[in-house]
This record gives sequence, C-alpha cells and structure tokens, in this order.
Amino acid sequence: MSDQQRLASVQGRFTRRRLLVAAGGGAGTLALGGYALGRVAAGPEPADLVLRPRPAEVELGRRHVSTWTYDGRLPGREIRLRQGRPVRIRVDNALTEPTSIHWHGVRLRNNAADGVPGLTQDAVEPGESYLYEFTPPDAGTFFFHSHFGMQLDRGLYAPLIVEPRHEELDYDREAVVLVDDWLDGVSGTPEARLDALRREGMAMHGGMRMGARPPSGPFAPLDPSNRLASRHVAMTNAALAGQVDGGDVEYPLHLINGRPPEAPAQIDVRRGERVRLRLVNSGADTIYAVFVEDHELRVTHADGLPVRQVTTDAVLMGMGERLDVLLDARRDSARLVAVPLGKAGRAVASLRYAGERRRAPAPAARVRIPRRLLTHADLVGAQESEAEPPGDVRAVPLDLSMGMGAYQWTIGARPFAHAEMLKLDRGERVRFVLRNRTMMPHPMHLHGHSFRPLAGRTATPPLKDTVVLAPMEELSVEWVADNPGRWAFHCHNAYHQEAGMMRHLEVS
Repeated sequence: MSDQQRLASVQGRFTRRRLLVAAGGGAGTLALGGYALGRVAAGPEPADLVLRPRPAEVELGRRHVSTWTYDGRLPGREIRLRQGRPVRIRVDNALTEPTSIHWHGVRLRNNAADGVPGLTQDAVEPGESYLYEFTPPDAGTFFFHSHFGMQLDRGLYAPLIVEPRHEELDYDREAVVLVDDWLDGVSGTPEARLDALRREGMAMHGGMRMGARPPSGPFAPLDPSNRLASRHVAMTNAALAGQVDGGDVEYPLHLINGRPPEAPAQIDVRRGERVRLRLVNSGADTIYAVFVEDHELRVTHADGLPVRQVTTDAVLMGMGERLDVLLDARRDSARLVAVPLGKAGRAVASLRYAGERRRAPAPAARVRIPRRLLTHADLVGAQESEAEPPGDVRAVPLDLSMGMGAYQWTIGARPFAHAEMLKLDRGERVRFVLRNRTMMPHPMHLHGHSFRPLAGRTATPPLKDTVVLAPMEELSVEWVADNPGRWAFHCHNAYHQEAGMMRHLEVS
C-alpha cells in the first residue's frame, strides 16, 4: 500500500462524529488537520510520523513572537492514534538545546518511550533523532510535551487523541481545546523567569491572606455536603478575589488553541448538535476554571478515562488535567472562557452557531461567571473502571514543601537532586499520603499509571493521573504498581518541577 493509500485509509475513519477543531491552524476553524498514521518521512529510522522541534515565529493576535514549536505550529499538530495499535514516532531535534517528548497520561508499557531524560532515555541532542515506539492501551484525551527544562512553557506541546476500538459515547461533533499560559517572546522567556525566581528567593506564596475570609461567590459546589469539593471551590473563589496565589508567574497572555482573546479560536456548531469538548490544561503555572457561557457541561471522562457522568456549569482544571464534556447546542453563540486562578486576564474561544446571525459576545466583554463548579472530588469512577486487586496497602507519606529562603520545592522534605529512588514491587498496592505543607496549590502527576484520589469518598473514586492539592490539604491517592520500569512523580507546575518537586520511582 502506498503512503497516500495509507493516509486515505486513516482519514476515511473520520465520520460525522469526528469533526475536529484544528488545534492552531489559521483562525482555529473546523478542519480535518493533524498527523495521521501512514505519513512516513525519510530519515535514519523508519517511522509512522515525524516530529521536528524547531524555532519558529508564531502569530499571537497583533504580535509576532519567536518561540519553539513542533513543526512551526502552535500548538503542535494533533496526533490521532488507535487504541491497541502500535506506533513509531521519530523526533528530529532542530533546536539549539536537547529535548524529549513525554506522552502525558498514556500508561505506556514501554518504559523507554516515556520521555524523561536521565530516567528513561538520554535527552535528544541538537541535530540528533530519537524513535519512540509504543502501543496506547487506553482510549482517551491526552497530550504530549517536552519534558526537558522549561520547554513546556514555550510552544512544545500538542494534543494526542487515542480513538477507542468501539466508540460508545454518543455525540455529533467534537473539538479539542488546549488552554495555555503564555509569556515566551512577549515578556522574556521561561528560563529567564525561572532564573529570576531563583535570584529573588522564596517569598510567601498563595493561601488565604492574613485576616481574609473566603468570598461567598461567584462559584458554588455541586454538592455542599462534599467537604473536599467545597474546599476547592472556596480556594477558587479566594483566588478570583485576589486572596490566593495560583502560581509563581504572571502571564501577559492566556491562549486557547494558540490564539489570544483578541483573535480567538472558533468552534463551529449547529443548533441541536451534541458536541464533545476535549479540554486540556497545557499550561505551565496556571489553574483554570473553564466554562461555556449559558451552556451546561456534562463531564464524561477525566484524564482520558470514563467517569460516572455528571452535569455542571464549570470545571476546575489543574496543569496537566484533561476533561471530556458534552455540550448540547440549544442556546445561542457564546464564549468558551478559561479564568486563571489568582492571575489577571482570561483565555477565550468563540462558540459559533453556524448559519445564525447572533454572535458570541466580544472577547473583552464582561464575563458572566456561572454558578456550579466541578472539582476532582465530585467525580465518581465509571462502573467499567478497573477494579483494584485485594491485598495489603503500602502507605508512603510524601510531604509537599518549599525551601526556606531559596526558590526550592520538595517532595518528602528533599529536592529531587537529593532524593532517593522509591523502590516498589510489581503488583504492590501503594497509597501516597500527600500533605501539602505550602500555601499554594500543586497538581501532582504520576507517569505510567493511574491512581484513585480517596478524598473520603464512599463511592468508587475515579482513575486519574493528575490531581490538584489545595493549600495545606492532605489527600491520599491509591494505585497499583503494575507497570514495570522507572517512572516520575512530580508537580505539574513546570517551575516547581524544575525547582525540585519531583521524585523517581522504580517498579521491579
């Protein structure tokens, strides 16, 4: 079969239920874009597709900025894979420094493809190539990004969608939505910002300001009796009131699919359609509350895996988290808005009803904040979720702390450079007892596995790979070390990770 025939066979799988929003091309309008299996590039290693990290100039509304991208696009082009089908992806590094790619959320059975320099591979040096080979075991919404230095906070990220063997979710159209915080080329570089944080040292970050009371609005919990969810909603409201720091960096721009609010990405829908939105927080330092004005959202998946469906007005998303939601297009054109916690600005996309005159409000118009906010504590695992095996549970206490004076973040009282490898037996049940001893939220991410945040639930917790801990919160996450290899566990705030908030673990 020729390359063109292979490409056609893949594109032929897209039906009416597979209409996509291009993640970064043109004005973000509907298109069948991205990489597909079968696009073969010449090179030292045969591959199904090739990614080329390289410097590029990108358009951010009225601005043209220099940054680093995959193949000159922001975000990089979407990759679509099929559940259970092997893939070979070659990276040809055209940057001036080393790089790698992490397939965020994919429970890889090939540890060498996880993309963590110094743990699963050597970094890909400038001018060199690396071949990633893996078979995605789970369908769902994922993304991929550099796992080297501060490159995530440039343009080195893109959506990764794994299509199921059999789609059971009923919808008419889908759009992939990547939310990002942006400073590169507008307000210095991520590396310069990290250097400045290290020079300035550790100031008092986040938390409730002394003497301040949590504001009563605008958000309310889905279930007021859910204490953990209520705490996260209170944290969100406090951040919106300027009483909690959501991160260490003030960003001049917040983007959706690489577009700033002044030139928003556009999602076209038709009245009466059911639309699947695949939401990804690809930011480096910002938690977002995401909603579509005047539209309810029905959450169906968290971090790629199914959950018991629940309806809300808005969702809280830490860095690295993904949520799939269904939206019924029965209202009017509106804005999809991502409000950053503890920071100025917003990210905006336009939800446009095709063929209708009424347009969404202008990007700069006043935002109508909805009422109900869903957090991870509101989610319940789907019945078909994997059951945990019986047996004793090994409890591992891990305090999340910050340095005294220096800009340093730690897990278990040690920065990464001085922490020992955590050794686990294959099949061992593990409970990380996470205690956030800081006044800032932390989205904690586990490679190669999924965990269940216990959170005092009586119902089955969902399977997730990333979860936000509020300031001074204690949360246990339980998981089975069933995937042999060396894996990373870290805060998905890129600045905290680089400043020491990471541990390596080995499953024998």
